[in-house]
Amino acid sequence: MTRPDFLPRRRVEELVSLYELEPEIVDFFVEGRSDRVLVEHLLDEAGENVRVWEADDVEIPAEMVVNAGESIGAKGRIVALADELERLLPDGEDYSVLCIVDADFDHTIRPEGRVSKFLASTDFACLEAYYWEPKTVRKYLRLSLHGSIPMKPEEFMSQVESAAVEVFLLRLAVASQGLNFSWVDPTSCCGDPKKGEGFDASKYLEKVLNKNAAFKWKQTLERRVADLREYAKGNSRSFIHGHDLCKLISWLIKPYIRDRNITSEEVISRSLACCIERVDVAQYPLFARIIELAGIRQLTE
Repeated sequence: MTRPDFLPRRRVEELVSLYELEPEIVDFFVEGRSDRVLVEHLLDEAGENVRVWEADDVEIPAEMVVNAGESIGAKGRIVALADELERLLPDGEDYSVLCIVDADFDHTIRPEGRVSKFLASTDFACLEAYYWEPKTVRKYLRLSLHGSIPMKPEEFMSQVESAAVEVFLLRLAVASQGLNFSWVDPTSCCGDPKKGEGFDASKYLEKVLNKNAAFKWKQTLERRVADLREYAKGNSRSFIHGHDLCKLISWLIKPYIRDRNITSEEVISRSLACCIERVDVAQYPLFARIIELAGIRQLTE
Protein backbone atom coordinates (compact mmCIF):
# COMPACT_ATOMS: atom_id res chain seq x y z
CA MET A 1 0.00 0.00 0.00
CA THR A 2 1.39 3.38 -0.99
CA ARG A 3 0.36 6.93 -0.26
CA PRO A 4 2.42 9.51 -2.17
CA ASP A 5 3.56 12.43 -0.05
CA PHE A 6 3.97 16.07 -1.04
CA LEU A 7 1.44 15.89 -3.86
CA PRO A 8 -0.82 18.86 -4.60
CA ARG A 9 -4.42 18.53 -3.49
CA ARG A 10 -6.47 16.53 -5.96
CA ARG A 11 -9.55 18.02 -7.56
CA VAL A 12 -12.68 15.86 -7.69
CA GLU A 13 -12.67 15.92 -11.47
CA GLU A 14 -9.13 14.51 -11.48
CA LEU A 15 -10.18 11.67 -9.20
CA VAL A 16 -13.14 10.84 -11.44
CA SER A 17 -10.89 10.66 -14.51
CA LEU A 18 -8.39 8.53 -12.62
CA TYR A 19 -11.00 6.00 -11.50
CA GLU A 20 -12.40 5.72 -15.01
CA LEU A 21 -8.93 5.09 -16.48
CA GLU A 22 -7.62 2.88 -13.68
CA PRO A 23 -10.56 1.01 -12.09
CA GLU A 24 -8.17 -1.23 -10.13
CA ILE A 25 -7.33 1.67 -7.79
CA VAL A 26 -8.72 1.34 -4.26
CA ASP A 27 -9.07 4.68 -2.46
CA PHE A 28 -10.33 5.43 1.04
CA PHE A 29 -11.06 8.99 2.15
CA VAL A 30 -11.23 9.76 5.87
CA GLU A 31 -11.64 12.87 8.00
CA GLY A 32 -8.19 13.25 9.53
CA ARG A 33 -4.84 11.79 10.45
CA SER A 34 -6.02 9.55 13.31
CA ASP A 35 -8.51 7.90 10.98
CA ARG A 36 -5.92 7.55 8.23
CA VAL A 37 -3.22 5.89 10.29
CA LEU A 38 -5.70 3.40 11.77
CA VAL A 39 -7.01 2.39 8.34
CA GLU A 40 -3.46 2.20 6.95
CA HIS A 41 -2.44 -0.02 9.86
CA LEU A 42 -5.42 -2.27 9.26
CA LEU A 43 -4.50 -2.54 5.57
CA ASP A 44 -0.83 -3.34 6.11
CA GLU A 45 -1.03 -6.33 3.74
CA ALA A 46 -2.80 -4.39 0.99
CA GLY A 47 -1.34 -4.02 -2.49
CA GLU A 48 0.29 -0.98 -4.06
CA ASN A 49 -3.05 0.03 -5.59
CA VAL A 50 -4.61 0.76 -2.17
CA ARG A 51 -4.35 4.25 -0.68
CA VAL A 52 -5.84 6.20 2.22
CA TRP A 53 -6.39 9.96 2.00
CA GLU A 54 -7.41 12.68 4.44
CA ALA A 55 -10.05 15.33 3.76
CA ASP A 56 -7.33 17.95 3.36
CA ASP A 57 -5.76 15.95 0.51
CA VAL A 58 -8.68 16.77 -1.79
CA GLU A 59 -9.86 20.16 -3.01
CA ILE A 60 -13.49 20.28 -1.91
CA PRO A 61 -14.95 23.80 -2.22
CA ALA A 62 -17.19 25.16 0.52
CA GLU A 63 -19.99 25.53 -2.03
CA MET A 64 -19.91 21.79 -2.65
CA VAL A 65 -20.21 21.12 1.09
CA VAL A 66 -23.14 23.51 1.47
CA ASN A 67 -24.90 21.95 -1.53
CA ALA A 68 -24.56 18.57 0.18
CA GLY A 69 -26.41 20.01 3.19
CA GLU A 70 -23.34 19.73 5.42
CA SER A 71 -21.46 22.02 7.76
CA ILE A 72 -18.01 23.23 6.74
CA GLY A 73 -15.45 20.87 8.25
CA ALA A 74 -13.64 17.60 7.62
CA LYS A 75 -16.77 15.46 7.89
CA GLY A 76 -18.79 17.78 5.68
CA ARG A 77 -16.09 17.69 3.01
CA ILE A 78 -15.95 13.89 3.01
CA VAL A 79 -19.74 13.60 2.73
CA ALA A 80 -19.74 16.15 -0.09
CA LEU A 81 -16.98 14.22 -1.85
CA ALA A 82 -19.03 11.02 -1.71
CA ASP A 83 -22.05 12.82 -3.16
CA GLU A 84 -19.98 14.37 -5.94
CA LEU A 85 -18.32 11.08 -6.88
CA GLU A 86 -21.72 9.43 -7.14
CA ARG A 87 -22.94 12.27 -9.34
CA LEU A 88 -19.95 12.22 -11.70
CA LEU A 89 -18.98 8.57 -11.97
CA PRO A 90 -20.99 6.52 -14.51
CA ASP A 91 -23.80 4.33 -13.20
CA GLY A 92 -23.48 0.60 -13.54
CA GLU A 93 -19.72 0.57 -12.98
CA ASP A 94 -17.98 -0.76 -9.88
CA TYR A 95 -15.41 1.48 -8.26
CA SER A 96 -13.42 0.60 -5.15
CA VAL A 97 -13.78 3.97 -3.48
CA LEU A 98 -15.12 4.62 -0.01
CA CYS A 99 -15.55 7.86 1.94
CA ILE A 100 -15.61 7.26 5.70
CA VAL A 101 -16.96 9.58 8.41
CA ASP A 102 -17.79 9.45 12.10
CA ALA A 103 -21.44 8.57 12.58
CA ASP A 104 -21.85 11.16 15.37
CA PHE A 105 -25.65 11.47 15.75
CA ASP A 106 -26.52 9.59 12.56
CA HIS A 107 -27.49 6.39 14.38
CA THR A 108 -30.22 8.36 16.17
CA ILE A 109 -30.89 11.39 13.97
CA ARG A 110 -30.49 10.39 10.33
CA PRO A 111 -30.21 13.45 8.07
CA GLU A 112 -32.28 13.19 4.92
CA GLY A 113 -30.37 12.54 1.75
CA ARG A 114 -27.29 11.04 3.40
CA VAL A 115 -27.30 7.91 1.26
CA SER A 116 -24.44 7.30 -1.13
CA LYS A 117 -22.82 4.13 -2.39
CA PHE A 118 -19.47 5.79 -1.78
CA LEU A 119 -20.20 6.85 1.81
CA ALA A 120 -19.87 4.82 5.01
CA SER A 121 -19.98 5.83 8.65
CA THR A 122 -18.44 4.31 11.76
CA ASP A 123 -20.37 1.51 13.44
CA PHE A 124 -20.37 3.58 16.62
CA ALA A 125 -20.58 7.32 17.18
CA CYS A 126 -16.86 7.94 16.68
CA LEU A 127 -13.55 6.31 15.88
CA GLU A 128 -12.45 6.29 19.53
CA ALA A 129 -15.44 4.13 20.43
CA TYR A 130 -13.78 1.17 18.68
CA TYR A 131 -11.10 1.29 21.39
CA TRP A 132 -13.64 1.46 24.18
CA GLU A 133 -13.97 -2.18 25.21
CA PRO A 134 -12.54 -4.09 28.20
CA LYS A 135 -9.75 -5.93 26.39
CA THR A 136 -8.26 -2.73 24.97
CA VAL A 137 -8.78 -0.69 28.15
CA ARG A 138 -7.13 -3.44 30.24
CA LYS A 139 -4.09 -3.28 27.99
CA TYR A 140 -4.06 0.52 28.17
CA LEU A 141 -4.21 0.54 31.98
CA ARG A 142 -1.52 -2.10 32.26
CA LEU A 143 0.98 -1.07 29.58
CA SER A 144 0.42 2.63 28.92
CA LEU A 145 -0.28 3.60 32.54
CA HIS A 146 1.92 0.92 34.14
CA GLY A 147 -0.91 -0.27 36.37
CA SER A 148 -0.96 3.04 38.26
CA ILE A 149 -4.76 3.31 38.31
CA PRO A 150 -6.26 1.37 41.25
CA MET A 151 -9.30 0.24 39.28
CA LYS A 152 -10.31 -2.75 37.25
CA PRO A 153 -11.08 -2.03 33.59
CA GLU A 154 -14.82 -2.38 34.16
CA GLU A 155 -14.82 0.14 37.01
CA PHE A 156 -12.61 2.53 35.06
CA MET A 157 -14.87 2.33 32.03
CA SER A 158 -18.01 2.77 34.09
CA GLN A 159 -16.77 6.03 35.64
CA VAL A 160 -15.71 7.52 32.32
CA GLU A 161 -18.71 6.19 30.43
CA SER A 162 -21.38 7.50 32.80
CA ALA A 163 -20.11 11.03 32.25
CA ALA A 164 -19.34 10.72 28.52
CA VAL A 165 -22.81 9.38 27.73
CA GLU A 166 -24.55 12.18 29.66
CA VAL A 167 -22.56 14.80 27.75
CA PHE A 168 -23.34 13.09 24.43
CA LEU A 169 -27.05 12.93 25.26
CA LEU A 170 -27.07 16.66 25.84
CA ARG A 171 -25.21 17.22 22.56
CA LEU A 172 -27.78 15.02 20.85
CA ALA A 173 -30.71 16.80 22.51
CA VAL A 174 -29.35 20.16 21.37
CA ALA A 175 -28.86 18.88 17.81
CA SER A 176 -32.37 17.41 17.72
CA GLN A 177 -33.75 20.88 18.44
CA GLY A 178 -31.75 22.39 15.59
CA LEU A 179 -29.67 24.47 17.99
CA ASN A 180 -26.02 25.40 17.50
CA PHE A 181 -24.35 25.64 20.91
CA SER A 182 -20.83 26.34 22.06
CA TRP A 183 -19.67 23.68 24.47
CA VAL A 184 -18.03 23.52 27.87
CA ASP A 185 -15.23 21.19 28.95
CA PRO A 186 -17.08 18.39 30.82
CA THR A 187 -14.19 17.95 33.27
CA SER A 188 -15.07 21.38 34.73
CA CYS A 189 -18.09 19.61 36.25
CA CYS A 190 -16.16 16.62 37.58
CA GLY A 191 -14.99 16.25 41.17
CA ASP A 192 -12.02 14.47 42.71
CA PRO A 193 -12.13 10.80 41.65
CA LYS A 194 -10.03 9.81 44.67
CA LYS A 195 -12.88 11.08 46.86
CA GLY A 196 -15.50 9.27 44.79
CA GLU A 197 -16.70 12.51 43.19
CA GLY A 198 -17.92 12.12 39.64
CA PHE A 199 -19.65 14.13 36.94
CA ASP A 200 -22.44 16.58 37.82
CA ALA A 201 -24.82 16.51 34.83
CA SER A 202 -27.09 19.24 36.24
CA LYS A 203 -24.15 21.58 36.76
CA TYR A 204 -22.95 20.86 33.24
CA LEU A 205 -26.34 21.71 31.74
CA GLU A 206 -26.39 24.98 33.69
CA LYS A 207 -22.91 25.89 32.40
CA VAL A 208 -23.80 25.11 28.79
CA LEU A 209 -27.05 27.06 28.97
CA ASN A 210 -25.26 30.00 30.58
CA LYS A 211 -22.54 30.05 27.93
CA ASN A 212 -25.13 30.12 25.17
CA ALA A 213 -27.64 32.44 26.91
CA ALA A 214 -30.23 29.72 26.37
CA PHE A 215 -31.95 29.10 29.72
CA LYS A 216 -35.33 29.16 27.98
CA TRP A 217 -34.40 25.73 26.57
CA LYS A 218 -33.67 24.13 29.94
CA GLN A 219 -36.88 22.14 30.45
CA THR A 220 -37.07 21.10 26.80
CA LEU A 221 -33.51 19.79 26.83
CA GLU A 222 -33.97 18.05 30.20
CA ARG A 223 -37.01 16.19 28.86
CA ARG A 224 -35.23 15.32 25.63
CA VAL A 225 -32.19 13.96 27.45
CA ALA A 226 -34.45 11.85 29.69
CA ASP A 227 -36.18 10.40 26.62
CA LEU A 228 -32.89 9.65 24.86
CA ARG A 229 -31.30 8.05 27.92
CA GLU A 230 -33.29 4.85 27.34
CA TYR A 231 -31.69 4.42 23.91
CA ALA A 232 -28.20 4.60 25.40
CA LYS A 233 -28.66 1.70 27.80
CA GLY A 234 -26.48 -1.18 26.70
CA ASN A 235 -25.35 0.78 23.65
CA SER A 236 -22.94 3.31 25.12
CA ARG A 237 -20.42 3.25 22.25
CA SER A 238 -23.03 4.83 19.99
CA PHE A 239 -23.45 7.62 22.55
CA ILE A 240 -19.87 8.76 23.12
CA HIS A 241 -18.10 11.76 21.59
CA GLY A 242 -14.41 11.06 20.99
CA HIS A 243 -13.03 14.32 22.40
CA ASP A 244 -15.26 14.06 25.47
CA LEU A 245 -14.07 10.50 26.05
CA CYS A 246 -10.39 11.49 26.00
CA LYS A 247 -11.00 14.54 28.21
CA LEU A 248 -12.78 12.40 30.79
CA ILE A 249 -10.09 9.72 30.74
CA SER A 250 -7.58 12.49 31.38
CA TRP A 251 -9.64 13.72 34.34
CA LEU A 252 -9.80 10.24 35.85
CA ILE A 253 -6.10 9.37 35.53
CA LYS A 254 -4.54 12.75 36.46
CA PRO A 255 -4.65 12.18 40.25
CA TYR A 256 -2.63 9.00 39.80
CA ILE A 257 -0.17 9.99 37.03
CA ARG A 258 2.67 12.45 37.62
CA ASP A 259 3.73 12.82 33.99
CA ARG A 260 1.29 15.32 32.50
CA ASN A 261 2.33 14.37 28.96
CA ILE A 262 0.69 10.98 29.50
CA THR A 263 -2.57 12.63 30.54
CA SER A 264 -2.89 14.79 27.41
CA GLU A 265 -5.89 14.01 25.21
CA GLU A 266 -3.73 13.40 22.14
CA VAL A 267 -1.49 10.91 23.95
CA ILE A 268 -4.52 9.14 25.42
CA SER A 269 -6.11 8.74 21.99
CA ARG A 270 -2.89 7.43 20.45
CA SER A 271 -2.21 5.10 23.37
CA LEU A 272 -5.66 3.55 23.11
CA ALA A 273 -5.16 3.09 19.36
CA CYS A 274 -1.90 1.26 20.03
CA CYS A 275 -3.66 -1.08 22.46
CA ILE A 276 -6.29 -2.42 20.08
CA GLU A 277 -5.60 -5.52 18.00
CA ARG A 278 -6.17 -5.37 14.25
CA VAL A 279 -8.09 -8.64 14.26
CA ASP A 280 -10.47 -7.21 16.84
CA VAL A 281 -11.18 -4.10 14.76
CA ALA A 282 -11.69 -6.24 11.66
CA GLN A 283 -14.78 -7.90 13.14
CA TYR A 284 -16.88 -4.74 12.81
CA PRO A 285 -18.96 -4.20 9.63
CA LEU A 286 -17.22 -1.00 8.51
CA PHE A 287 -13.73 -2.44 8.75
CA ALA A 288 -14.82 -5.77 7.27
CA ARG A 289 -16.02 -3.77 4.26
CA ILE A 290 -12.73 -1.87 4.10
CA ILE A 291 -10.72 -5.10 4.17
CA GLU A 292 -12.91 -6.64 1.47
CA LEU A 293 -12.54 -3.60 -0.81
CA ALA A 294 -8.78 -3.68 -0.32
CA GLY A 295 -8.70 -7.31 -1.42
CA ILE A 296 -7.21 -8.67 1.80
CA ARG A 297 -8.29 -12.23 2.47
CA GLN A 298 -7.04 -12.50 6.05
CA LEU A 299 -5.07 -10.34 8.45
CA THR A 300 -1.75 -11.83 9.50
CA GLU A 301 -2.12 -10.70 13.12
